[in-house]
Amino acid sequence: MTDRWKRMMRKWITRMMPFVLATGLVPAWGCGGNGGGEVDLGVDTPTEQEGAPDPTDEDLPVEAPEEEIPAEPLLACVIPCSVETECCLTAACGTYPDRWTCSGACELAGCSGNDECVDWATRRGFPSPETYTCRAYAGAVPRCVSSCSVAQDCCPAEDCGSYPSRRVCDGGSCFLGGCLDDVECRTWAAGNALFMADSYVCRQPLGSGLSVCAQSCVTADDCCPPDRAPCTTLPSHFGCRDGICTLNCSTDDECRQFATAAGYPLADRYACRDI
Repeated sequence: MTDRWKRMMRKWITRMMPFVLATGLVPAWGCGGNGGGEVDLGVDTPTEQEGAPDPTDEDLPVEAPEEEIPAEPLLACVIPCSVETECCLTAACGTYPDRWTCSGACELAGCSGNDECVDWATRRGFPSPETYTCRAYAGAVPRCVSSCSVAQDCCPAEDCGSYPSRRVCDGGSCFLGGCLDDVECRTWAAGNALFMADSYVCRQPLGSGLSVCAQSCVTADDCCPPDRAPCTTLPSHFGCRDGICTLNCSTDDECRQFATAAGYPLADRYACRDI
């Protein structure tokens, strides 16, 4: 490498470094066996030609940084709202489980405290309602959950040690446990003869806190089983977000028809929105 080329490389790296740092594309520079933290640009300093002038900007090749590809929008069926009461499903709106928040669309708010959970479990006729507490697991919305000493206490009448029925006993309360890893998901998908079973992975979609088995993808076309093609209408309308297949929508009418067919409350108010 000539000294002139080395100087050109140093100037190019100096120009590009803000872009590299801003986009998080930081190479493993300076990570040798001694673990040094100093950034090594990989270019020798030509001390023997300190007096030589640097090349002008015109000498340098003009190379624009690549633009980031924006994430594919996730269009989902939601119930639009301006106030929480527009989300109500029962006369007991404002109490668990019919409590909501409204940030343009209805979102479940969960329980507010242990007393509310005891009242709810009592009304439902659950055994030992006094043991129910309001807890949030893995960052999810708080729910009324039963007490436990071991996971088997959460479902004594069935096997709840494997996905999707796995339960965990966390801090004395029962929660849905989710999947463990990609291998478990592929085994589960193959056992249920799901499309592209060997592509299933264990992920937390949209930061939900609960790990679920989902089909991996590069584009939405990867998610469409041949027997459902073209996959342009719910419930066979898919998108690819963060590398996993998700249900998608195109229009408000599509959402309302889907909600009506599924028997959802407030079906005529559903709309397709970018979330």
